[in-house]
Amino acid sequence: MGELRQDSNASLIEANLTSVNLGSLSPDLRGRVTGRVSLRGAGDDLSGSANLTMTELRSVDAAEGLEVNGTLDARLAGDTLHLRARAVDEGGVQASAELTLPVETSAAPLRLAVNRTRPMSGEVSLSGQVQPIWDIFLGGEQRLAGQVDGQADIAGSINDPRITGTLDVREGMFRDTITGVRLEGLTLAARFDGESAQVQTFSANDGSGGTVSGSGRMNLRQGSASSFTLNLSSFRLIDNEIATADASGPVTVTRGADGNIQLMGRLNIDEAEVAANPLGGNGIVRMDVIEVNRPGGDPVVNGQDDPEAERRGPTIGLDIVLRSPNGQVWVRGRGLNVEMNVTPACAAPSPARS
Repeated sequence: MGELRQDSNASLIEANLTSVNLGSLSPDLRGRVTGRVSLRGAGDDLSGSANLTMTELRSVDAAEGLEVNGTLDARLAGDTLHLRARAVDEGGVQASAELTLPVETSAAPLRLAVNRTRPMSGEVSLSGQVQPIWDIFLGGEQRLAGQVDGQADIAGSINDPRITGTLDVREGMFRDTITGVRLEGLTLAARFDGESAQVQTFSANDGSGGTVSGSGRMNLRQGSASSFTLNLSSFRLIDNEIATADASGPVTVTRGADGNIQLMGRLNIDEAEVAANPLGGNGIVRMDVIEVNRPGGDPVVNGQDDPEAERRGPTIGLDIVLRSPNGQVWVRGRGLNVEMNVTPACAAPSPARS
């Protein structure tokens, strides 16, 4: 049951939801939602509230058994949105967040958007298996699982956050499906003081004998210096249909002037194999497609307002020099079996990888 009224001066939305399929509201989610949503206003003034209960909430591509149940209470008043959310599952994960966000609103035309430069405040906590929560908010090409214990106070702005708190991960696993990067046995202990993150411990293996470990301070301010260094030892950087590559050496992690993560360093290639078979050689003709009237609405393609960009994980810029002084770089396929020494420079401005 609900009511929708809108003209050139005012808007009114009243909706009562009873076990509504979340897939009909957001194509990336599955589950059921029950509750009430109310928005009303005239001109530039918009106010409202929402009280929702969600059951069996999960990402559309999440594995079976990764559902969570949760609640969301929201109140919009003037240019401020207050959010209170909680999620739990049978496996023991408990997540909660209470945030006050600056927003830009309008009743005619109807608009509600978070302001990314004005101050925000809040606190978040997470305890238990992180995978269900990660899949809902940051799933897709990247997967993160493991036992997490974290709590933080949040200040600053969306573009320039200030975080104070702690984050501990144990028995973790991370996978990037595009590059094939895998982190197993992931352990992380980090402390945040508002301006920077002190990584006390970071270690993982690639499942093939390679390892990565590191520690140091990473300044969270855009374009600031960092001492957080990762040391790779025969670590598999690429493992996909195009190539496999193991490398060793140090990589420094910083936050670039554009706010994205930057990786800088010089790595030695221990062994690599590149497939000579070109992609797309299966006879299938590729076509560019413009999707019209897609479920959930058409995306706005302009960076900050792109909903697909919001769902993707952190963007990573690269400034890496790869060297193979002892050869061990093979090109195989289509009659080729060639060993080479190479010294390519990989300098990719953000966004380079998501």
